Amino acid sequence: MIEYLTDAFQAGSTYLLILITALAFLECMFGIGLFVSGIFLLSTATAFYLGGEYPLWQITLAALIGAIVGDHAGYFIGRYSGPTLWRHRFILRHEEKARKVQRWLQTSAPLTICLGRLVPAVRSLTPVIAGLSDLAPRRFMLIDLFACALWSTGLSLLVSGIAAI
Repeated sequence: MIEYLTDAFQAGSTYLLILITALAFLECMFGIGLFVSGIFLLSTATAFYLGGEYPLWQITLAALIGAIVGDHAGYFIGRYSGPTLWRHRFILRHEEKARKVQRWLQTSAPLTICLGRLVPAVRSLTPVIAGLSDLAPRRFMLIDLFACALWSTGLSLLVSGIAAI
């Protein structure tokens, strides 16, 4: 089994890009993202770049795809579990505050989603909250694509900066 894994992750293997995609996905997936640090993705991407396995654009694209899929999964979790969560006893006790947060997200969604994507502590929670707030799927998708592109550009700059040092 170990031989199979080491053969699969040899330099230049497609599995290396899948690993980058999976790390980006896990980092922003609801619940899991609270335990998977972005440093895993950054260090793995930097190691692959320094090792010459892939050019930086391929590493960045793989991370971008993982981030988009993870964010959209979180959004739809929030969107489809929303009615159940809104009826939860905790929410009902604080309904006024919950509705206030919902209105704020609806009025300033672009800023909220972009900042949420860039702040590791809330990266996995922002898409779920957007889904809970009944943000339109098309609007979320457009804002999130921009936010993920901004984030992946930052990842690319960090990897190339670390490699230059």
